[in-house]
Amino acid sequence: MAEAMRQWRPHPLMRAGGVFIAAVGLFAAGMVVYASFFVGNPADRLSTGAAVFGVPVFLALAAIGLSYTVRYRIVLTDDTLTVVNFVKEQFPIGHVASARPSRNGIVFTMYGGKCCVASAVETGLLAQSLGRRTRADEVIDAVMKAAGRGHT
Repeated sequence: MAEAMRQWRPHPLMRAGGVFIAAVGLFAAGMVVYASFFVGNPADRLSTGAAVFGVPVFLALAAIGLSYTVRYRIVLTDDTLTVVNFVKEQFPIGHVASARPSRNGIVFTMYGGKCCVASAVETGLLAQSLGRRTRADEVIDAVMKAAGRGHT
């Protein structure tokens, strides 16, 4: 018997922002390499130290943006909750004690005190301030219903 699965990913505009951040990081890394090694006059070039430091920093920025775009998600099956941020965490659905929305994502608290923040679905500051129902509330309701508890 196949398990029912629901999956939530970041909003398309947020994913577009991740692509933009990745593009800026790649462009900046390329510009540091260019300015360090390929500028015509050696006196105008950046130091090798700038390239050694700058390229990894900008490539890390690109990796974070790309990771947010293609990797981040929340997956709910009949018996597990999987939160994929930069690192994947998987919990039996019965271990979920509570969940609450935040600007950084949904904070799931497990029995035993362990917390996990799912950054794939965030609540905007304005929506949170106005008390509006958001996509994060829908995800929390679905997870808590699967766990056999009401929204807490």
